[in-house]
Amino acid sequence: MRSILFFVNSFGKGGAERVCVNLGEEYVKQGYNVCFITLFENSSYIESNTKFNICNLKLDEKMSKLELIDSIFRAKKNINSFVKKNYGSDGYALISAHLPLSHICASLSIVKKECLYVQHTSLLQENRHRIGYDLFYKFKNNVCVSEGLKREMKEKMGIKKLECIYNPIDLQRIYELRQNSIGDISKPYILVVGRLIQTKRFDRAIKIFKKGEFYKKYDLYIIGEGELKSELIKLTNKFFRLQSMMG
Repeated sequence: MRSILFFVNSFGKGGAERVCVNLGEEYVKQGYNVCFITLFENSSYIESNTKFNICNLKLDEKMSKLELIDSIFRAKKNINSFVKKNYGSDGYALISAHLPLSHICASLSIVKKECLYVQHTSLLQENRHRIGYDLFYKFKNNVCVSEGLKREMKEKMGIKKLECIYNPIDLQRIYELRQNSIGDISKPYILVVGRLIQTKRFDRAIKIFKKGEFYKKYDLYIIGEGELKSELIKLTNKFFRLQSMMG
């Protein structure tokens, strides 16, 4: 039996994590031995799921980035032991790492050269390189989930080794969900979906909706959960009363 290996931060609610779990479940159906190396623990999923072989490093999310990187270095032996154990006679059919910390984890493993380093979000802030990112990814097998990310890494970071592969979509699940009623919506609307965290910049969507006076023709619906939920609700109430679908 061939194996599939994912390096991912956790089994949390983030989009990258959800993509990995969806892919993993599909690979299980196809008869693969699906393995995960995760950094942070999400106990409810780990305890209830028996489909995957999981190596959880149980790192503390409250640690600084330097402390986290140091802890990953210290876990190198355990990481490689797990990789070897699940290698099997037929090897890995696919190895991929998702999000920067998991990229570091994969880069320390014995399968670092075979690994695909998947970019789910921008690595730049205010058009400045994050120190060392351009060098770190220069010779790796980089995959971007959008053409925009690919263009950014190529033009602004000088990364040439790039491919674009879109996130998978469970069409059957979408067909099932679209039968559900979401209430009476008679006015044209703008829909924004995602995790309610700082990097997603939902605050900008609300401010642009106000400044551009889009509210005169449209409603704005925001669907998501996250740490900034209450802040974003306060922001909408500051400008006007918007119908909210946060949660």
